[in-house]
Amino acid sequence: TKEEGAETYTVEIAHTSTFTSVFTGLTDVYAQKGTSLRANLPFAYSDGEGEVKVSMYDNGTLLNCYTLAGEVPVWKS
Repeated sequence: TKEEGAETYTVEIAHTSTFTSVFTGLTDVYAQKGTSLRANLPFAYSDGEGEVKVSMYDNGTLLNCYTLAGEVPVWKS
């Protein structure tokens, strides 16, 4: 979604019925709402001018059980 007057998009992706990811600060979005995404195709773009944030949720609860090693999530055990 893009809030009226906002310059960036927020996208929520449902991986399962309870596990979701929310991306904020995206410049352009290529996928339509309700579209199935593919792992090897981009769904959005950032021009690098602003901050992009990714949050992951389980049943609406923000997950903090991972860190990032570069671009790769590393799950805490």
